This record gives sequence, C-alpha cells and structure tokens, in this order.
Amino acid sequence: MMHPADDLVFHVSETPAIARFEPRAREIGHPVVWAIDDLHLPNYWLPRDCPRVCVRAGSCDDHAILESMLGASAHAIYVEAAWQDRIRSSTLFCYAFDRAAFTCTDANAGYFQSSTAVTPVSVTPISDIEAMMATRSVSLRYVHSLRPVEDRVTNSRLEFSAIRMRNALPR
Repeated sequence: MMHPADDLVFHVSETPAIARFEPRAREIGHPVVWAIDDLHLPNYWLPRDCPRVCVRAGSCDDHAILESMLGASAHAIYVEAAWQDRIRSSTLFCYAFDRAAFTCTDANAGYFQSSTAVTPVSVTPISDIEAMMATRSVSLRYVHSLRPVEDRVTNSRLEFSAIRMRNALPR
C-alpha cells in the first residue's frame, strides 16, 4: 500500500527486519516509539551514534553564513571525518509508519511519539548513505571537529539540530 510522505513518519535503525516496534523507556520517563517526519528524515540517515550538526536556511537572511554553511544546498549535515568509513560501510533500514498512530511532540524538529506498539507499513534498506543524501539534495560535509560548526550555527539564525554531540570530539 502506497502512502504520501505526509501520511507517514519514519524510524531509522541499523537493525534489519523489525516486525513490530514496542514502546521503550527513554529519557522522557515513559515508554514510547520514536519517529521523525519526512522533512527531517535525512538527519537520521547516519549510524545511530554518529554525532552531527544538521543545518537548514530557515528564515536566515545572512548571505555570508548561508553561503559558508550551506552553499547551494538547502540542507547540510556536518559529521566528523573520523566517521566517514563507518558511514560508507553501514547499511541502515528506514521503517515507515502510518502517522495516525503517532502524536507530534515537536513540530520544529519533526519528532513524533507513539505510546503503543506499531507495525511498519514498509522498510527501505539504505546501503549507500551518501547517495541517499544526494537524492534529497542534502550536502553531507566532513569536518575534523563539529565544535566550531556547532558554535557557528548556535550564534546564527540558521535552523539547526545538533545530534549525538556527546560522541563528538571534545573541545
């Protein structure tokens, strides 16, 4: 059964063939199944523990920062160069779910949660992460350290998300 992307939310995993997602306890205190909307999905097309800074133009009108951080792209994801081999050798599995089973908990970040078990409507393996990013015009950029990138976007009007930064190189 085909669904428009607006009717779906997604969960990306390194685990193949998950038939049913059960709510699991997380930092919010009660068990949930986490999902992401289609717009923010490329932010999760990386190995789970990979630190990253994801950047979009949003309402930023500072041409200098737009050019330096995004170039011609509307969406850039910065990762540390030390992750490049793992990114290139990883296979991910993108599970799609009916959005009706989820509640949006953060529209700006595209976060959804379900407190009940959910069954995916489809699963798509991703064996070439860099090529998958290119299909969505997402620029994957390798840098030595994410800390300067994080500092730069934090002090800008760019839309950004810093994910798994506890795994990034220290300052």
